[in-house]
Amino acid sequence: DNFGHLAGDKVLNVIAQTLQKSIRNTDYIARYSGEEFVLLLPDISEQQADHVLHKLCERIMNIPFKFKRENVSISISIGFTKLSTFDYDDSAFERAYHALNQAKNNGKNQIMYLGYGAESLSV
Repeated sequence: DNFGHLAGDKVLNVIAQTLQKSIRNTDYIARYSGEEFVLLLPDISEQQADHVLHKLCERIMNIPFKFKRENVSISISIGFTKLSTFDYDDSAFERAYHALNQAKNNGKNQIMYLGYGAESLSV
């Protein structure tokens, strides 16, 4: 936001590369909207997902990034959920998006889990 679209595009590129290098062959990553990504982690528990997502946060926070000779720190917010057999249409995406907004409201480098039935846990 502070450095313009060119810097934003470069940051998105390095984040995407970091995410791609950090996931398993069975995982899937896609740019969802604007500066948002979707990461699908099949066959993983909530605790394992939490561990993976904290490691991703740390890796992204430690990316050495310069724009116009200025060091720029990168941070992310993550909202995640577990797919339920009761989910319909986009309900899991809506839940993850709600968790993401809660994480963003909590500050930088936050991870928020929102489960089916809307229980939430800030981690």
